[in-house]
Amino acid sequence: MKNNYPNFVFYNTLTKQYEKFIRITSQRSGQSGVNAQEYSTFESFLPSYGEQKRIGDYFHQLDQLITLHQRKLEKLKDIKKFMLKNMERVRIYICMNRKEKLILLLFV
Repeated sequence: MKNNYPNFVFYNTLTKQYEKFIRITSQRSGQSGVNAQEYSTFESFLPSYGEQKRIGDYFHQLDQLITLHQRKLEKLKDIKKFMLKNMERVRIYICMNRKEKLILLLFV
């Protein structure tokens, strides 16, 4: 695995091809896991280092974006729960600006 971009190698281990290789190889040996000799038989698409870097960085950035949106989703779910729980006591005002909506809550 010399001269391979770490993120590319990592994301390669998340493929169905790799998962199948591990499952079959582990079943053959009767032990969980794969030793270095067995691992060296795994055949994978290995583009140039520059392309590996671009692919690995792309998936890394995509993971970061997914995480960001998951956090936003969780915050919105919390707001929704709060709003439903306190619906009769809250007046909602939505103010718009260029970047995002600002929600103001007034308790009555």
